[in-house]
Amino acid sequence: IVPPGGTVLDCFAGSGTTGIAAMLEGRRSVLIEREPPYIAIIRRRLDAARQGVEADYEEPEQPHDLEAAA
Repeated sequence: IVPPGGTVLDCFAGSGTTGIAAMLEGRRSVLIEREPPYIAIIRRRLDAARQGVEADYEEPEQPHDLEAAA
């Protein structure tokens, strides 16, 4: 539980839903994400949320050969 004005930490930010929820509830957030496609999604979604609109996004493509991607 984070008090109003507090900071929420999300170390696996994904598409940024936790950051958007924190912003809408009057909290700050620190989002950690290492995958560039998801960072781009987070930025678009946070910008849209600041403007009061919902951003559409597509899931980044996942490699078909997971062993080759490792």
